[in-house]
Amino acid sequence: APLKPTGVEQSFLEIRPLETFGDAASIIASEGSTFRSKIVICILTRSEKITLTGSNLRITSPRFPTCTSGQETNENVAWPLQTRKQLSSREDILSMLADRFGLDLEQLSGLECDDVGDSSSSPDECRLWEHL
Repeated sequence: APLKPTGVEQSFLEIRPLETFGDAASIIASEGSTFRSKIVICILTRSEKITLTGSNLRITSPRFPTCTSGQETNENVAWPLQTRKQLSSREDILSMLADRFGLDLEQLSGLECDDVGDSSSSPDECRLWEHL
């Protein structure tokens, strides 16, 4: 039987203005939040999308099918390609934050992250940087 939508998730429709950083931090750190379990950062440009989720790096480029020359045919179209890389250490993650996302490592040096505590996760994976 085909799936039938049951309705729109109401939490996406609620307007919840955030008065302070603490308001946002409490939502991010709430039980079940993706942000509670891993760092998530993304840069989206017209040509590429770079996403770091925990220690997983994904680069999609080009973002849209692009004609490389002349009339558009299957032979001369650059299709979106996603490259994935598992970063192996905290140092690799920090290096990626600096090199690809332009974050200042000196400003990040004082940040501490909670250990995940899950044996299936990398020991260097950060759960939440609470100092932000």
